[in-house]
Amino acid sequence: MSNPSAVVVDRIGNVIIADTGNDRIAEVDTSSNGTVLYTDSVTLSGPLSMSVDPFGTVYIADTGNSRGVVVAPPVNGDLVAGDQT
Repeated sequence: MSNPSAVVVDRIGNVIIADTGNDRIAEVDTSSNGTVLYTDSVTLSGPLSMSVDPFGTVYIADTGNSRGVVVAPPVNGDLVAGDQT
């Protein structure tokens, strides 16, 4: 991690971290102790804050790109990412 700026916990206890210095969002999966990168399918620049809703959707403030990014929870093991400008 480099300059982590925000941490949220989802409804099942996974810890989601805005790893601002590395331009990514990481999740520490509490069931397997593994780390999953949320944003392999979208490029972030300086994510500073985020929130998670009760369904597991993560909303990211992608400040360097002046946009919000929405990452839906996994469906069949795949993450679905999109952005809102």
